[in-house]
Amino acid sequence: EHALTLKKLGEDQWRIHVVGNPALDRFLTTKHLGKRQLLECLGLGHLVNDQFGVVIKHSIISQVDLQEDQMKKIFEALLTTDLFYLVNYPNSDPGSLEIRKIIDVYCETYPEKFFKFKNLDREIYVNLLRHASVLVGNSSSGLLEAPSLRLPVVNVGMRQRGRVHGENVIFVDHDELQITRALNKCLRDEEFLEKV
Repeated sequence: EHALTLKKLGEDQWRIHVVGNPALDRFLTTKHLGKRQLLECLGLGHLVNDQFGVVIKHSIISQVDLQEDQMKKIFEALLTTDLFYLVNYPNSDPGSLEIRKIIDVYCETYPEKFFKFKNLDREIYVNLLRHASVLVGNSSSGLLEAPSLRLPVVNVGMRQRGRVHGENVIFVDHDELQITRALNKCLRDEEFLEKV
């Protein structure tokens, strides 16, 4: 699609080369860590036999006043599954403090279900996605890196909509039922998982 856009802008065909996302070269060549080693690095070695998901939700500047409620809906949907979730703090855009507040509340209320983190070493982050069963939120990682890892993604809200994406991504609104259904599809729908 990007090549076609360049052609429509008048670029000569011989100058256009479809090579994919160059950032994936470094991503895919990152050292592999076994699941046990990865989880022990995070102090979560007891989860080595369990599936887990990763949650990354960033704020949307035009929806700052909705961030708290949106994050609550995501957490409530996550509680309906039997997975443990590792929850990344958002970037520092306006609205991120509201998201962090909800992350703190749920992680403290349900420590058997959620684990929060701020920043991870690249090697740890890449391997976290490699071993995850699902990525939930609105991170560009769901569209850029997750397809190469065959990782199902539930992209919640408007962030990332309209971008080129793989068939691993399910777009939903900030609606608890929609999120729950998408999670079930990512975790249990064999036809969807085969496509991913």
